[in-house]
Amino acid sequence: MNVGSARSECHPNRSLTVQSFHTTEKQNPVFSDLMSDPFLPLNVISASVCVGSETDGWNLDQAAAEGDPERVFLVDVFFETPFLAPPVVHLGVTGFDIDQCSSSRLGISTIAISKTGFQAQLRTWRSSRVYSVEFQWMAIGS
Repeated sequence: MNVGSARSECHPNRSLTVQSFHTTEKQNPVFSDLMSDPFLPLNVISASVCVGSETDGWNLDQAAAEGDPERVFLVDVFFETPFLAPPVVHLGVTGFDIDQCSSSRLGISTIAISKTGFQAQLRTWRSSRVYSVEFQWMAIGS
């Protein structure tokens, strides 16, 4: 397992951990039944990301006028070590700061997944004001 660290914008005094697992057929024979040899070894990389009103280009903290389209903010994520093929990427929201005077609306998804990284798309709409979002991601591939 390789471990790296980064700083969180939302929690500057807390370190973020980046974990990288390398699984081979010898370590877990179940993978030999599930996947053919070209896909082994299986690599898993994960990290936490926090973005918000202090991030350059952040536009989710201003309420939109009625009828305006949703507001979107893109986060570029690069893998420390590229995969051989685009991996499967899973995202999960772990924290947020949203204005309480309106409905809480927040969406998160992945776009443009490649061997070297992906973009996380954060979006909100109508009168919702999002000040920060913290999410974790996990990429699984060969």
